[in-house]
Amino acid sequence: MERFWSKVHKTNKCWIWQAATRSMGRYGTFYYNGKNIAAHRASWLLNVGPIPEKLDVLHTCDVGLCVNPEHLFLGTHLRNMQDRNSKGRASGGQLHGITNPNHKLTPSEIIAMRMLYAEGVAIAEIARLYNTSDMNAHKIVKLRTWKHVV
Repeated sequence: MERFWSKVHKTNKCWIWQAATRSMGRYGTFYYNGKNIAAHRASWLLNVGPIPEKLDVLHTCDVGLCVNPEHLFLGTHLRNMQDRNSKGRASGGQLHGITNPNHKLTPSEIIAMRMLYAEGVAIAEIARLYNTSDMNAHKIVKLRTWKHVV
């Protein structure tokens, strides 16, 4: 327990995982009982109890790095996907660009990134200039994301 909680920053609302992450930083990971598991699942196991087979640990707060047991609940994978879709967090969801609360780039930056790419600047350099991943820059310049910005 002590090792787990030493990696958590508690705020008035969410308790944010501060150590290793996976899924491009969206979820924490914790070594528990001989294997790496999602930090929010570890929080459930340590604070609530066993997770029944075929159930996921879901977030009421929609913050993947949150490990506050009061923000967690059990549900099926289907329920998790329905929750994700209803909140516009799915690929093809309704929160695009600046309407997505997790956006880090602006429409003008997206246009500038595409102009640099058209001028022959390498994707890795564009990613570095805009402090984003190579994959994110690639999706932007190839019009796979931020499609509404032209």
